[in-house]
Amino acid sequence: MDSNLWPWHHPPWHRWTIQLWIQLVAAVVFLISWVVLRFFHILALIKAKWWLHRKKPCSVALSNEEGVPGVSIVKPLCSGADANLVRNLETFFTLNYPKFEILFCIQDQEDSRLRYFVESLIEKYPDVDAKVFSGGEVVGVNPKINNMQPAFQASQYELILVSDSGIRMSEDTLTDMVSCMTKNVGLVHQLPFICDKSGIAGTLEKVYFGTSHARIYLAADVLGFNCATGMSALMRKEILTAVGGLKAFSSYIAEDYFMAKSVLNSGFKIQVSSQPAQQNPGDSSITNFHSRITRWTKLRYAMCPGLMVFEPISDSVIQGVVCAWALFFLFRWDPVTFIMLHLLLWFIMDWALIHLVQNGPLPFSKFEFLVTWVFRELTAPCILIAAHVNPSVTWRNKRFRLKWGGVAEKVETSDPDEPSLIPITITSSALTTTSSPSSSSSIVIPTRPMAVSMAASTAMLDGTMPVYAPLSHQGGAAEKFICKEIDTIQS
Repeated sequence: MDSNLWPWHHPPWHRWTIQLWIQLVAAVVFLISWVVLRFFHILALIKAKWWLHRKKPCSVALSNEEGVPGVSIVKPLCSGADANLVRNLETFFTLNYPKFEILFCIQDQEDSRLRYFVESLIEKYPDVDAKVFSGGEVVGVNPKINNMQPAFQASQYELILVSDSGIRMSEDTLTDMVSCMTKNVGLVHQLPFICDKSGIAGTLEKVYFGTSHARIYLAADVLGFNCATGMSALMRKEILTAVGGLKAFSSYIAEDYFMAKSVLNSGFKIQVSSQPAQQNPGDSSITNFHSRITRWTKLRYAMCPGLMVFEPISDSVIQGVVCAWALFFLFRWDPVTFIMLHLLLWFIMDWALIHLVQNGPLPFSKFEFLVTWVFRELTAPCILIAAHVNPSVTWRNKRFRLKWGGVAEKVETSDPDEPSLIPITITSSALTTTSSPSSSSSIVIPTRPMAVSMAASTAMLDGTMPVYAPLSHQGGAAEKFICKEIDTIQS
């Protein structure tokens, strides 16, 4: 090997080229990053071991004493298509906490199906204080903030819990979160995790949230960094009101990050709850998962541009490669041996971490975990590349352009992927109706103007009836969704 590539041999230090100095600095930086990430891994394991799933003494008291702080639970809802929605929402009616209200925020005033689900639960649990708000109020570009604005203004308690529609609660979850809200804490958030689910997509989500995401999330909490996510966050209303309410965060898509930032700027701390947030979506898929993680990556880059440099080398594969080169450059260690040992150590620590976050048996075997973990680590660099190739964000059927600092602006476009209504005529004897074939009645369902399955055209009713049908890139998906709506009408 050319001695010019080996710094501890020839040439002498005073004859080094700029290229060699750059290589030396890069090698040292890569090795330092390896040590730092192992430190983060250890911090995450310690935090998970000694904090998660630990029942605090005051939790029992909070569930029994009068005079506890009241909580206004704000539930933004945008679609009733989620198969697990009703089951998820019902867990909020069975919370073991003495003083709370549930404020449902239905984004679309025309969504009678979603309203029916919510009102059915309210009727089933008449002793629970629950209200419904529809349509929201446009105060900025963030559709979630717009949806929650009326409920926030009508909230009556000093604590606000923002909880997404896909979250499932245990009976004592709210009690646990409130018990973490000590005098110097202004925001309590939950570590994002996932309910046990079958299938490849469910396993991939659990592996990601129990390893890669949990590692950085828990380590950041120990070090006091802003890592809060808004899927389940309990905040002091007075802090939000002091900065202008939810409206103050309406120009950001990552409103949760800036809410947490406002809490820190107010002199309060943020604290992770001992119970992870149990996400329970009914539409899990690998495509949806990658789209979601890519969107989060874009938001992080917009808010903290410096992450573009450091985040790529925080993934196991990329870090293994660059550190193998660094050790070969500095000490002539065998790169292949180091990469194998590096991945083995990373895998073992992730295996231990996901067990601590799960707090029980995993719903998959060790082999399934290994395969899914390898797939996740190999595709992580692809997600980073995708975030750079297309920096715009699509969220809640709207497209946004991100600016440095996290400010977003809505992109007005006639893109064919934008939701619209496409009329088609469907005939079948599968459904009876009081409408005659010549009736002008119609079924209106949000759609994407792509290709629709011709097979679906025989799934409706005798005669003809104008139907505004949901279309998708795959005809089979459109057919299934149309038939599902037909079944709903029949029932």
